[in-house]
Amino acid sequence: MREHNNGKGDDNRHESARNLIMAMGKHEARELVIGLLESHTDNRAKMAQLQYELSHFCPDAEQDINKWLPPRVATRLGCGACGGHLSGVTAEDAAECSDASNQVRSDAYGEILKEYRAVEAKVRRLEKYVSLLKEPNSTILRRHYLEDIPLKVVGAEMHIKERSLQRYRDSAVDDLAGMYVYLSELRRRACNT
Repeated sequence: MREHNNGKGDDNRHESARNLIMAMGKHEARELVIGLLESHTDNRAKMAQLQYELSHFCPDAEQDINKWLPPRVATRLGCGACGGHLSGVTAEDAAECSDASNQVRSDAYGEILKEYRAVEAKVRRLEKYVSLLKEPNSTILRRHYLEDIPLKVVGAEMHIKERSLQRYRDSAVDDLAGMYVYLSELRRRACNT
């Protein structure tokens, strides 16, 4: 039932999260999983927002970039802003301004991309792990948390009474917490060999 995910390229935040999962007991792992489940919809929205920003990346204004210019360049350019008007400056100053602006653009794009990848990894991992749960646990978590359907509606659709539904959900959360702990331990051991 459990499967090893050979995820590569996880950043330090994911590694520290894995270490935290390993250090915690069952109750803490369960609370972490509930937090992940409850934040899934927000993380999906954040992914969409970051994806939009990446596909339409352009600084709001040249001034936003120019405030990050190296002080030496800003001083030589007068007010510190290229503003598209480089008359009275040398070609070297203009090139340095352009290089600095391009670097800031590149750094900003890189930060957005890094955040997108981190959120996407968290979302995809949770969705995969939920899909690995046995039925009806998988469907209950998927419908309630990942698809944002009220638990009573999920129960009615599945013809499961509320008390049984809560037991299934609790069991599913425990199983999911166990998966996170188990797979984190596998990753830790793989990194130590």
